[in-house]
Amino acid sequence: MTAAFGLAALWVWAAASLAYRALALAAVGRSSRRAAVGHGEPESLDLMFARPLCGQTAVVGAAFESLCRAARECGAPVRVGVEDARDPVAKEALRIAEGHPDVVVSTRIGPGPAGANRKVANLEQACAGERPEFWLLTDADVRVPPEYAAAMTAPFAAPDVGLTTCAYRSVPADSRTSRLDALVTNLHFLPGTCLAVRVEGVHFALGASIALRSQALEAAGGFAALRDEPADDYVLARRVEAAGYRLAWAPTWVEHLLEDSGPVAAWRRHVRWARVTRSVRPWSFLALTLVTHGWAALVALIAAGHPGLGLAALVGWWSLVGGCAWRQRRALGVRGRDLAWLPIADALGLGVMLAAWTGRPSPP
Repeated sequence: MTAAFGLAALWVWAAASLAYRALALAAVGRSSRRAAVGHGEPESLDLMFARPLCGQTAVVGAAFESLCRAARECGAPVRVGVEDARDPVAKEALRIAEGHPDVVVSTRIGPGPAGANRKVANLEQACAGERPEFWLLTDADVRVPPEYAAAMTAPFAAPDVGLTTCAYRSVPADSRTSRLDALVTNLHFLPGTCLAVRVEGVHFALGASIALRSQALEAAGGFAALRDEPADDYVLARRVEAAGYRLAWAPTWVEHLLEDSGPVAAWRRHVRWARVTRSVRPWSFLALTLVTHGWAALVALIAAGHPGLGLAALVGWWSLVGGCAWRQRRALGVRGRDLAWLPIADALGLGVMLAAWTGRPSPP
């Protein structure tokens, strides 16, 4: 009876996981179609872009170029923070800004205020002394579409919305490692996020892309309240909610540009992200691990002495998930041939989630 119950539990786990993956991948398609709808210009809004810059100029430069184009579309100024004057990205940002003479770009170089989260410190120094009606905050390696400002600020038509955020997908470099890196994000994190928005609503923010009212930022304690937070985006969102504002999902997507940084750097980045998520929502993180990786139940079935049945079910499980991913491959930003690496990406994703239960989260 115990063995039969155990086998039944494995089948239920696998089936529930398969249903979850199908629903999550379908949610990506719905979110992508919503983002494809056009938006008018935010003509009457007082906007300001802010971006902390750091890192390789090839990726950061391309991402900053897109930001300048978006700023030109809405006529908003750009504030840039660079922590180290020796960082070559400072010169690259100046070069790109010179190519957009109709965009006002101000670069502030310095260590910023003390705090463990250096990205927040860099962002804080970039924004110091400014108070637009709305801030548009993006990470250094994020590429935005030209209509980015209009889409991100569209939910602010409701006066109780204090913060908006949006989906992002990773764009790989040329190496196989980078393509696997993107698969882990685009097949696990992105679908889970899109489904969570449909089921739970928006109660978080994704640091890659955030827009917020200055009043909401001040009510949440400003950037100073985030100086030592590993999960600065999540804490900011919860503070804005606690201040009485609503959060909204903006109808646009941005792209996280990956560098060819090698497998060790990619692994460490994913584990750091996962540790941060686990630290703020441990029970949700545990549930997400189980529903994302139901294929592990079929591996357990093989280990329990049912190799033929378990292997056939495992192949079928990945075939069905791969089929769902194939239908959404454009929204996911995944090349069809890369889906052949789905089992490896799943194994890496599970490894990241297990590793997240060790060690402490560290700020960027």
